[in-house]
Amino acid sequence: VAIDTSGSVSNDDLREFISEIHHIWKTGTEVTVVECDAQIGRVYEYKGSIDDSKQVTGRGGTDMNPFIEYFNDHREFNSLIILTDGYIGENTVKTFKPMMMVICSNGEDIETVKENGWGHTIKISLAS
Repeated sequence: VAIDTSGSVSNDDLREFISEIHHIWKTGTEVTVVECDAQIGRVYEYKGSIDDSKQVTGRGGTDMNPFIEYFNDHREFNSLIILTDGYIGENTVKTFKPMMMVICSNGEDIETVKENGWGHTIKISLAS
């Protein structure tokens, strides 16, 4: 699971991302988390929580293509989920395996993300 840690992602967005990761992990899925803004930051196994004493890396510009390059270089992964606010620019690197974009509840419009070549995209919907 890739987490967009660029400057446009709010702390509330990050909480949504962590909640999604936790729910994926609860299904019994092994989850590797990769933090990235315009470059790869921390990479770690998710084991039920994220150490609150560590700040997410990045908080700068945005380029999601390094996620895909990392994913393509690490063939042991089955699929890639990118958690983002959707303000990510154009996809210039193609993935070898399934990829899905998950946009935070207050993020960019799904159609705009798809028009930029990001493929299968869903948006988090918060219950009221």
